[in-house]
Amino acid sequence: MLWLLVLQVDTGRVLHLREVDIGRDEKQKLLRIFDRVPSRIYLFQEDSLYWVEGWYDREKVIHIMNEKRLNEILSMPLSRPIVMENYRGQFLIFQTLLGLGVYSWSLPLMLYNENTSHSADILTALGLLTPAAWFGLSYAVSSGMRISSGAAYGSFIGGLAGAFYGPILTEEPRMVFPSSVMFNMGNFLLGQQMNLSNAAFQRHLNHIAYAYYQYFTLLKAVNYQGELIDHLKGATILAIGESYAALMLSRNDRNLTFGDAAFELRTSLIGAEFLPSLLLTYENLSGNTVSEQTYAISSLIGYAGGYYLGIYLTKKYDLSTGGAALTYLIPSIAHTFTAGITTLLHNSGMEKLYPAMFITSEIGFTYLTYRTFAKKTPRFSFLSPDRIRISINPAYALMKDKLPRTPVFQISMRF
Repeated sequence: MLWLLVLQVDTGRVLHLREVDIGRDEKQKLLRIFDRVPSRIYLFQEDSLYWVEGWYDREKVIHIMNEKRLNEILSMPLSRPIVMENYRGQFLIFQTLLGLGVYSWSLPLMLYNENTSHSADILTALGLLTPAAWFGLSYAVSSGMRISSGAAYGSFIGGLAGAFYGPILTEEPRMVFPSSVMFNMGNFLLGQQMNLSNAAFQRHLNHIAYAYYQYFTLLKAVNYQGELIDHLKGATILAIGESYAALMLSRNDRNLTFGDAAFELRTSLIGAEFLPSLLLTYENLSGNTVSEQTYAISSLIGYAGGYYLGIYLTKKYDLSTGGAALTYLIPSIAHTFTAGITTLLHNSGMEKLYPAMFITSEIGFTYLTYRTFAKKTPRFSFLSPDRIRISINPAYALMKDKLPRTPVFQISMRF
């Protein structure tokens, strides 16, 4: 009889490891037990034992200890944070973009003076050479360094934000370059010295946007008049203070991922437009006019709800970067979906309901995306064996005559 299939059941003891959620500070303290700095650290528990996995490029080192030893390590104070990952490639990409998009024109602008002998050709050449020079400087500065994700991303955010802060606060366009460089390097040093994550800097970016929105929407709510430049200065000061306060408060948030922080901005935007969309629908249906102050107040109320809802949802589940990015495409999908419905029913006056239909579909599509991608992703550990393994015997044709019971397929299951 020819055996083509073997079913093997293994009832031996299997390690059931539970991953222990630890923050960046705890991971830093666990570095003490390794001879070299790993790129990633995971902590697992099995009964009363703890398994610390340190991942390197081509290997993994495991330390097993009891709870007493683990608590001794975690109770020891940190002298200074150590950067585990290396985002030097991303850092160089971001700095190259700043060199091309900001510094190539802002440096010549800073040096330009009608009363000097600088010719247009010299300044033009300087602008063209600046991106290469800035890349070379960034390359040299980062050589031999481990760069944290926060330093790489935060320096880019600082470079862009600083390009706006300087000329607004000083009313001098020449300040684009020095202000951008100052915030660029400042965020880089913060990210490195404090080992901040890119998630913390995304929340920092969120609050830059929040501050400008809060300031000008509140002005509209109280119907306050004044010079635009003065309000821009006030909003900029608020943005700097609020964003760095948020950065410091987020530095030890162990559950915050980059996708979480990006999704929080998305829910805040939806909240800010929710009540105004309903008010606009009311205007369309009733023919009455709602004041701008009412729109502004309703937007602030909705923003507050969206802000706290986003924090609640991201604490419940982690959202991947791709999932969060997809939610930013939702408005386009919602607009086309709503426009398609109103086009089909254009004779029934459905266009008056467009704002309410849009915000409803936007919320629905966004929540569907959140539910699809906001799940805990299990991290692989080779200590946890495969539950089911299917194998094919490639030498079956050569072995079938000598070993008649040789299987073609073999399925192993562990319980």
